[in-house]
Amino acid sequence: MKFGTKKLTSGKAQQAGFTIVELVVVIIILGILAAAAVPRFLDVADDAYLSQVESLRSSMVAATAQTNGLWNAQGRPSIRIVDANGDGVVSAADAFLNLKGFIVDESANATTQAQAATDCKELYDVLMGPSSTPVNAAAAGATGADAITAAKAAWTAADPKVDWFAVADTATPTYCNYVFLPEGITGGGYSAYFTYTFSDGSYSTVTTADL
Repeated sequence: MKFGTKKLTSGKAQQAGFTIVELVVVIIILGILAAAAVPRFLDVADDAYLSQVESLRSSMVAATAQTNGLWNAQGRPSIRIVDANGDGVVSAADAFLNLKGFIVDESANATTQAQAATDCKELYDVLMGPSSTPVNAAAAGATGADAITAAKAAWTAADPKVDWFAVADTATPTYCNYVFLPEGITGGGYSAYFTYTFSDGSYSTVTTADL
């Protein structure tokens, strides 16, 4: 006589998939992880932007020091012109140095020093060269917040779009703000700037601000 056997299984063994409670718990955990991770990713992007600003600032500091050092090495000549294009002819492509040997404006002759809002872009172009990061000129802005506002207006009008803007403090500037808008004018986007002072060739530290 043969007796058949039937495999008995418990209710748990027959269960397939997840219960609603388990799914809800998983979703909550994923939400917590996402909430913790997103700010970290945003910080990484901001750190990358900041490194670009610091890099450009460092390059301008070095170029300014090199220009000043060359002028001193030449015996501080009274004709204080940087021949930017190396053609031996004084033109608007060149830059004029002040009595301390720091670039203050572009100049079409060896004696005129007439600073203008456009000089912030022009002295950048002379210091950094034609193959450097493109910088657009913007209307004057006295404070850092004003400079960002002026840069945003210039960004709106710019074609093609660029990330950097040279903003003078006034129509006859004493310093220039170099503003970085890598995310355009998006609300809450990243912005940063640093300042160059004509009189002593000094640069401020980088200031960051959300738009």
